[in-house]
Amino acid sequence: MDNSTHDDFIIVASTSPLIKLGLQSLMQEHALKGDVRFVQSAEDAKLLIDNQKLTALIVDFDPVEFNMVFMRQVAANLAHQMVVIADENNPSITRQIMQLSIPGILTKTCDEEEIIDCMKATQKGARFYCNKVLDLLLSEQGLIETNCDATVLTPRETEVMALIAEGKTNKEAAEILHLSPHTVHSHRKNIMKKLGVNSVSELVREALQLKII
Repeated sequence: MDNSTHDDFIIVASTSPLIKLGLQSLMQEHALKGDVRFVQSAEDAKLLIDNQKLTALIVDFDPVEFNMVFMRQVAANLAHQMVVIADENNPSITRQIMQLSIPGILTKTCDEEEIIDCMKATQKGARFYCNKVLDLLLSEQGLIETNCDATVLTPRETEVMALIAEGKTNKEAAEILHLSPHTVHSHRKNIMKKLGVNSVSELVREALQLKII
């Protein structure tokens, strides 16, 4: 293995060939910054981590190879540079990953836009949780239950709801609120879950009833 030092280095740690091919294709298509290396063992990952200047470490959670023991070991020094692909069917593990202060958490069912947004956000030092992880957060806070009380909406969600009810698209609302379209999409999805609505017309009706518009 070549252990020479490189700048802007991205390590992808995964035992899945599909994850490797998918991420490789996305990174090439979107020209993400960094020399990408793929590893399939915790030992190889640690060796590269010790010898490279990292831009990001992407870890595909695996209960055997890239498990919580590995996560805790590398997160001790690299948590702010990590993106973890969690198992959405194992919320207990996802909660443990979140407790490590890792800024980027995806699941294996994330769409292309979420993956790219996550990579770009974490490379800028920002935090990014995909919609599945946000749903887990909301469910733990007891906020996914249908409730038409305006107090279940956060101030930001109220702003997003007002703009959507006025006919703004996700992109237009994002520009007005200085957010990413993904963040607006996440807020919109959570608002509709909280209020138990399935369409924009129903959202407008709820906004009128709650006197948001």
